[in-house]
Amino acid sequence: MAVQRIFHEMVYVLDWCDEIKARLLSEDLGQHLMDVEDLLQKHSLLESDINIVGNRVKNVNSQAEKFTLPNGPDGSGYKPVEPSLVEERMQILLDRYAELNELAVERKRRLEDNKRLCQFWWDVDELEHNLKDMEQVLTSPDTGRDMVSVSLLLAKHKNAEQSLDIVGKRLDDLENEGQQLQEEKIPGAEAINSRLATIRDYFNKLKELAAERHVRLSGGVNYYQFFNDADDVDAYLVDTLRLVGSEDVGKDEGTVQLLIKKHDDVSDDLLKFEENIKQLHMQAESLPPEAREHPDVRRRLDMTERRKAELEELARLRKQPMD
Repeated sequence: MAVQRIFHEMVYVLDWCDEIKARLLSEDLGQHLMDVEDLLQKHSLLESDINIVGNRVKNVNSQAEKFTLPNGPDGSGYKPVEPSLVEERMQILLDRYAELNELAVERKRRLEDNKRLCQFWWDVDELEHNLKDMEQVLTSPDTGRDMVSVSLLLAKHKNAEQSLDIVGKRLDDLENEGQQLQEEKIPGAEAINSRLATIRDYFNKLKELAAERHVRLSGGVNYYQFFNDADDVDAYLVDTLRLVGSEDVGKDEGTVQLLIKKHDDVSDDLLKFEENIKQLHMQAESLPPEAREHPDVRRRLDMTERRKAELEELARLRKQPMD
């Protein structure tokens, strides 16, 4: 009979609904981002199945509807089955289909929420990994061995500081995202505060390390710059000492006057040396304590002072034979 085939189709659709319902009630929401994305793809397939179920329900109910008519399916008054029974089964199908749609919407919402949470933890892990990479740079014992190397290290450090600032802004964003997840009471969001607090402490520690290393490297630049400047002053002093130390006292009036002029120029140079040496002392005083107190700095200043004093004495003695 036609009605039996219809009832058989109804049972088949109901069994299919039960199978889909069991999958929609699964508590498996995924343990990590890729897992959740895989479940969302599977859920899309379930939604397609539900759409097919909806079409099957519509078709079978359309076929069953004539068995609910007062005069029977053919209008003769013959009723092969009680119309109320058909109506009841038709309604069961509609209710089951509606239930599947509600369950599908709810499961998709839960999966999307868990995806947001897993994405959040993914981003947190990535940020923490970046911080650990930066720690390797910020804790490097290498402070350079000359002006070139320390300048390169300082440039690299400034890039690291900029990267650290970018990570800091990302951490701010994650804290806002975490707050939103907690306010929405998404399962698993309870651990966000403690995790972010730990990372914030770690970030603050790196900021302190960055500031300390910046001071150390900047001090290194100034340290080597001091010696470069001292080399320039010493080189000029040595050249001037060579001139003053010459045994030439002139053979005639013209050469004597020329030599006197050169030694007058030396007197002017001595005044410049005085300013240069004062500048070296100021540079030394501006160095970090550990650099300022380094024996090499003191020895270099003392050597420059001695050469200047030697130059002054030689200039005085050398000028006497020409007066």
